[in-house]
This record gives sequence, C-alpha cells and structure tokens, in this order.
Amino acid sequence: MNHGLRFCILVLLGMMFAGAGTSQEAALPAPQLQAEDRPTRPERRRVFYQDQFLGGYETYGRADAPWREEGIALLNNFAAYLAYDDHGFHPHPEGLPTMADLAEQRSVLIEAGADEPYLDYFCMLVDPERNSRFRAVHFEIQEAMRAYAAEAGNPKRFERVLLCVEHWVMRSALARNDNRGRREWARKDRLTASDNYSLLFAEDVLLSPNDQENYAELFRYYVNDIDNTQLPKLMRATEQVAPGKQWLAHVLRGMVFIQSAWEARSSKWGKDVADDQWRKFGVYLQFAEDEFTAAIALHPERSTAATELITVSMGQSNDNELEWFGHAMRADPQDSKAYINLQWASRKRWGGDATAMLAIARQAFESGRYDIDLPDRFERGIANIISDYGYDRIAPGAMDGEGDEIWQMLQTYFEKRAAQPTAERPADWCWSRGFRLARRADRPDAQWDYFTKLDQNPDRLYKPYYIGIDKRWDIGAFAIEREPEALFAFERAKQMLNSGLYEQAERALTEAEAKAENPWAKTHVRDLKRLTAWDRAFWNGEQVDVLEHGLEGWRPSRGFAQDTERGIEVTANDAKEARLFCGLNLGEHYEAELTMTVPEGFHGPFWGGAGFVLSPTVTRKPFNTTMLFAARDDEVGVYLQDPDVEPKNDLNLGQPVNTQTMTMTLQRWGKRLRCSVNGIAMIDSYELATEQYGETELGLGLWYGTQLGKFHFESLRVRLLESSPFENAPVRPQAF
Repeated sequence: MNHGLRFCILVLLGMMFAGAGTSQEAALPAPQLQAEDRPTRPERRRVFYQDQFLGGYETYGRADAPWREEGIALLNNFAAYLAYDDHGFHPHPEGLPTMADLAEQRSVLIEAGADEPYLDYFCMLVDPERNSRFRAVHFEIQEAMRAYAAEAGNPKRFERVLLCVEHWVMRSALARNDNRGRREWARKDRLTASDNYSLLFAEDVLLSPNDQENYAELFRYYVNDIDNTQLPKLMRATEQVAPGKQWLAHVLRGMVFIQSAWEARSSKWGKDVADDQWRKFGVYLQFAEDEFTAAIALHPERSTAATELITVSMGQSNDNELEWFGHAMRADPQDSKAYINLQWASRKRWGGDATAMLAIARQAFESGRYDIDLPDRFERGIANIISDYGYDRIAPGAMDGEGDEIWQMLQTYFEKRAAQPTAERPADWCWSRGFRLARRADRPDAQWDYFTKLDQNPDRLYKPYYIGIDKRWDIGAFAIEREPEALFAFERAKQMLNSGLYEQAERALTEAEAKAENPWAKTHVRDLKRLTAWDRAFWNGEQVDVLEHGLEGWRPSRGFAQDTERGIEVTANDAKEARLFCGLNLGEHYEAELTMTVPEGFHGPFWGGAGFVLSPTVTRKPFNTTMLFAARDDEVGVYLQDPDVEPKNDLNLGQPVNTQTMTMTLQRWGKRLRCSVNGIAMIDSYELATEQYGETELGLGLWYGTQLGKFHFESLRVRLLESSPFENAPVRPQAF
C-alpha cells in the first residue's frame, strides 16, 4: 500500500459496499452483499463441527447403545464449545456449555458403561484430569480409534474429525504446559496433517460448502506446521479433483504458496533481503494469486480467497489490498481476518499511513457487531496507529479534532465490549486499557473514570497478569497521586533514594505505605521499597536474589506471570512472548546467575531467560545490546544482539539440552562480556563495539518461535564485581 492511497481510501471504503470494483476485480464475478442477519461465523463453525462429529458417530457408533442419547449430547455440546473457543476472541452466548459441563456429561457416559472407541476419544478430550493424563492416554486412545475406524472399513471419517480437533488439542496442551504432548503432536500429527487434507479430495468424501469453508479456515492453523516434505503429496492430491471441490483445492494450494513465499523471503526488513530471495518471493506470490483468483471465479460468495489476496497484494506492492478487502466484505462482512490482513498491510512498514489505518479501524467500529470480534479490530487498529505514530494522535485537540473523535470511539468501544466481554477482553481489561490510553493521552478525567471501574485488589487483578505493558506501575502511580499525605512521603523517599540515603528513604516509604489507603497505592509503595532494598544491598557489595520475593518489584510487560513455590512462573501470550522488567540498575561491572526450569520435552525454536539491556549513555541508537540464555532445536546458547555490528543477531550454540534445570552466568566488566550455561563457556570474551553503553536494566523473558511456552524462573542472583574476571582488564573506577 503506497502513500498515494491516502487521498482516496475513505472514498474507496465507502464504495466497497456499493459493489464498486476496479480493473483487476472486474474480470471476476462480484459477490452480492450478504445479509447482516446471517449466522455468525462461530455459529457456522458450530454447524460444521456438529456435522463432522455426529457424522463420525453415525459411522462408528452403535445405533442400539443405551447411552446413545447422552453420547450425541456430548458431541453436540463439544462442537458448540469448540466453535466459540477460537482463542477466546468471541463472546460466549448465554447457555453455551463450559468445560465443566462437558466433564459432567463425560461422567454420565462412564457411569452408563459406554465402551465405544469413538466416544472414548471425545471423553478423553474433555477429561478434567487431562493435564496429567494427556501424555499417557491421548495418542493411545487416538491410535485405538484409528484402528477401529480401519476395521469398520471407513478410516477417512475419523481423520476428518481429527482435523477439526487437533489444532485445539495442541493449543490446550500448551495452555496446560504439556510440552511433551506438544512435541508428540509435532512428531506424529504434523506429519499426517497433509494426509488428512489429501483424503478430503477422495471421490467418496462428500463436503458441503460450509465444510469446505471451515476446512479452509482450519488449514491456516496447519499450514505453518505441516512438514515441508509432506506438502508435495497434498499438492498432488489437489491436482485432479471433482468440480465440487475445486474451490477448496485452489485455496489450499494458494495458502501453501503464501507460506512458501514468506519462507523464501524470510522475516527480515526489505533492505536485508537478498535478490534471489526477492525473486522466489515474487514467483510464489504469483502462484498464490493465480490460485486465489481461480477460487473467486468459482465461488465469489466465499470470502476466504479474497482475504488471502490482501496478504498477497501486500507482498506484491500492487495497491490492490483495498479491492480484495472490499470483495471479502461483500462476500462476508463478518470476516475479521480480512480486517487483520488489511490492517497489517496499512502499517508504516508496508508503505501505509495513519489515514488508511484510521479508515479501516473506523469501518470495524461502525460494524457494531459486539456479538463477534469485529469491533476488536477497531481497538487493534488504533493500537497500531499509536505504535507507528505515538500517543499524540489521540491527545485532546490533536489533528484538528480527530484525536477527540478517536477518543470518543474508544470510550464507546470499551463500554460495549465490557458489556459483552470475551475471554481475551474481560471488563477489567477494558478498564485497564482505557486507563493506560487516558494516561498516555493526557486525559485525566477519563483516567480517573477508568481507575474507579477497575478491580481495586491488585493481587486478584494480576492473576493472570492480563493488565500487561507496565500498567501495574501506571495504576499504582496514579493511585498514590490521589492521596496527598502518602504522596508527600513517597516523593520525599524518592529524593532521598536519588541521594543515596537508603535508611531515610526506607523510613519515608514505610510512612507512605502506612498512610496510603488505596490497595494500588500500597502496592506501588511496596514495589519501590523492594527496589530500594535491592539497590542498597547490591551497591554495598552483597549478592542479591531479585526473585526471592516473587513478583514484588517486577513490572510484567507482556504475557502472564504468577508467584509459585518454585519462583516466578511465566507463560507466553498469544503472540508467543512474555517479558518482565526490574528497575534495578546493575551499572557496568557485575555478575548475574539465573537458574530456570526448562519445560520437559520442549520443542524449539525458543528463546528464554534473563535479559541484560545495556542502555546507550547518549541518545544515539534506538535499541540496545541484549544477552539472553537461549535454546533452539535442542541446543542451548547465548543470544547476543549488538546494534553496532553485523549480523545483529548471533546465537552461539553449545551443548545439547539434557537437563530441565539451566543455570546461566553472565559477567560484564565495562565493554567486555563473558557468559556460560551450566558451567560451559558460551562466550568466553566478547568486546562491545562501542563504549557508549552505560547502565544495565534487568529483565526476564521468553519468546517461542512456533508455540506458546511456560518457564519457571527460580532465582536470579546479582552481585557487584570488585575486580575484573578478565586478564589485562582495567581496574573498575571507584564510585564517589
């Protein structure tokens, strides 16, 4: 998307729903605008899952079983649960079965003596003890059902059912930290996913239009995980298909070509992509475009192909993203994936601008469909604008009143989403998000309004830590600002701390905590008290374990964290990352030792451990230098990022991972660094490319390349170094 679109984007968005098109789209049949009262996408998924699950029971179940009615009820309710469990993005309608309801139905079947392999498989899926039983029974029961299906003479029906549930099995296994189960899934089911999709094109497999659309949607989950060596079989299966399945064949091939294109290009910035990578990227995208346009020619009333073409056009830089978005919206106004793709294409990185981003966000807001996730695309669109252009865009009076208009829409969004919450966006998420935006946008009245709506128990609100992005610190600072006596003691403590008067600072903080009435204010004071104690002990030469008191003193930034007996348990968010930061300044001469537990049977690539952020002493670089404990493809090492050298990302790999507990030791003496993992040197001596790095900020984090993850950070001990661990190193300058 180029800057030339900025003057016409509002006009184009308005024309889309009148059926307007351009030369590229003119050759394709235009879909009719679908009725707004058509079933929601989750409801269409429910019908799809019910058809697959009940169809399997018709094939493999006993028609005379006394528990048949209870079995059908379990399958119907599991289909409903699965349809709305789409990453927690959709509001759950009243009466939707919960996992507890499903577990109760399972108990009824067990008490009735149900002994059918097909029902055994679904009972395993809803077993409330599946967290501990998953590894032992999942594949055993699955393989037993496969054998039973083969004996029944119709193995294909069960494989179709597996395509419906296995992506959910993978995600739920991760949510329960069953990483061995994830690895088993990767080894077994990833290799068979292409087989399962191939069998959909067999002559004796009948697929309704709704079946095809939902199998295509599910393929988005699988295409990133299917082993590349298995893809040729799938591609061959889609070459000669019955006319009724040609649309699905084109869409699946197109998705494979998109995946191949981005693998060829890599995720680097354009300036770092080689010419040969660009050439392959373009070829694969052209293949994808041909497949998707062929699919639209067959069925213009289906939105999937047009939605995927938004991503293709973004890669081709041909300015057709809006046209395909319009085509997708006319086919299915509920297709939030079309909004997601267009919003990404409109980001500054891809040549878009704030005008385009706001127009797309406004379109999502005006849908008013809080029964699904379309309005959430508005909030994400505004978040993208802030990320690319700053909070000034929503400040009072900004952009000739545009900032006030955006703010009014945001307030409406938070109120309506809180009234129809989703698992990902409960009411407290709405109030905390509104609070943060109001604070950053200099809107004090709105800030107070959102603060009063928040749960006033920080501990309850932070389990899990969906507040995120340092809001805990923001909320605490705001709370204490509303209490003059506590604020006076708090500010006096900060002044004393800056002067190195630790005892006086601690007494003033104790006074502030006693005078603070709001729980958020008390939490804020306690966090600073903990940092003060760490700072005092560290600079006095003592070893400090900054995890000894759990999360006290830490600022969760992304992901989820909670205190446990084993230390801090950190879980990645849906973006596959988690970060926490600590305000302790380690200076330039220190040693740090992190002990953490790696999940048993993890599957890489992942990065995780302690982050040591070396801030520039002058404002010269936008980023920093970071050292991290890391593991990738069953090996461990250190991730080193130095913006003054090329390549910027370097992983020094070492030993195989043969233990769950890892200990990393990092030593820094001025410009020189040394790091070991489990006593084995990973970086014996590295010298930073510049002397412009001074203070060190301490952090924890994990980043998974292909999956969610969970770590236990057990201890992080830091101490000041009085002498150099390196030979021929200068003596550490003495502090005043």
